[in-house]
Amino acid sequence: MKRLPCLALAAVALAACGGNGNARLSKSQYEDKLRSSFALPLLVVNSPPSKAVDALGQVAARFGDIASRLSHLRAPTDVQALNKQLVDGASRVSAVLGALVATARDAPAAFRNRLLAEFDPAHIAGLDEFERAAAELEAKGYKFRPTGGT
Repeated sequence: MKRLPCLALAAVALAACGGNGNARLSKSQYEDKLRSSFALPLLVVNSPPSKAVDALGQVAARFGDIASRLSHLRAPTDVQALNKQLVDGASRVSAVLGALVATARDAPAAFRNRLLAEFDPAHIAGLDEFERAAAELEAKGYKFRPTGGT
């Protein structure tokens, strides 16, 4: 009969130690999550129009993946807002690029080529927010980009 109180006490002790998985991440744990989320580069290279739509689709998927991987994290308190900015920016970039890809994929070649020619990758909605948050994280000492932030 003494076992039951000991088991109950052990269960309470485990719960008090954060055994439920909802604990806030440490800086190094969060940095590891960032590093794994950013493991693949987000570069868009000049491609012929026939391959550009697929390349943009891949970039949209990568931003969506980053948003998905980071959205559920409990980042350290001092960077929780920056994590939210990363997620929001990445989600917005993914949505904008995804819509462009869907339109271009179904379009006649001439219209698709005009869409791609007018596309300005420097002015994608959400990209500034995403880049600002990443730069602020790096300024706080987080190292996570494969390029080292360059």
